[in-house]
Amino acid sequence: MATEMPTTSLVRARGVYVRSVSGPERPAGAGRAWRRLGALGLAAALGLTGLSTAQAWPRGAELQLDVTSHFDYENPGLMEEEGDLLGLAIAYTGEPNTPPGSWPLRFEGRLRVGETDYDGENDYRGVITTTGSGGPSKPAVADTDDIVGNVRLLTGAGPASTLFYGGLGFRFWDQDLEDAELKASGKTIPNSSYDRGHRYGYVPLGVRLEPSLGNGWTVHLEAEYQVVLWGEAYADSNALNERTFEMDDGHGLALRTGARYAITSALALSTEVYFQYWDLDSSEPDAGYLEPANDTEEAGVRFGINW
Repeated sequence: MATEMPTTSLVRARGVYVRSVSGPERPAGAGRAWRRLGALGLAAALGLTGLSTAQAWPRGAELQLDVTSHFDYENPGLMEEEGDLLGLAIAYTGEPNTPPGSWPLRFEGRLRVGETDYDGENDYRGVITTTGSGGPSKPAVADTDDIVGNVRLLTGAGPASTLFYGGLGFRFWDQDLEDAELKASGKTIPNSSYDRGHRYGYVPLGVRLEPSLGNGWTVHLEAEYQVVLWGEAYADSNALNERTFEMDDGHGLALRTGARYAITSALALSTEVYFQYWDLDSSEPDAGYLEPANDTEEAGVRFGINW
């Protein structure tokens, strides 16, 4: 069945990438269900392979140095931000004397800071433009200061070294974008800086395998699917003032692998390599504006101590 596509005009295509929309709207979130079912099926299949007897999730407290060497956010076809982040991750699982067969309760927190490089366009129709009011958008670059945080509460159970888990999580990404510069001339666009960010509430569902290698060594492999229950993008700029866009349709995927060495029965060192992917559909329109679909990739390594 043929449908009338909405017509759009780019009102401000930098960071927020808000569009003015007229005509019928395409529903956000179409065609995502098969990906979610496939990811859950993969996680369940991986969970059936756990055969050894070491407990999953190290008990007690953990402190980790978190180095994100690859952070890439993209509004496909519109803009991209790349950079690296540095921060700390903390966790606490159960009580040190909790039996391995019980359902542990685990808290996780992460906070990272850094800078990303914006590469896209600017358009200030009716506000500030590169050639005066109503001028065309032009390629531009900018620096941003970033804060990315994540808190989670998890629990789970499973046979031997296999742990099936779930819980609740909250992720936020706050940005302070500096004045943009035109690529062609290097000219700074005045009053083009603004604050923006994203917030997600989600349900993580995953499986963790942690077999023992002997002599105090264990390794782990973790696969996780994240269902976004609630999300929003927000911006505070000259063009939009304060505006929030609902982004409730999306998902994430995570893979983690690493090793742990027990120095004593009460002290261990660990390392972990991780990859995280987020995919959110475009927002619902708000007074003629919307936030386009976006995806984020993160890859990095963590070094930690467990006691």
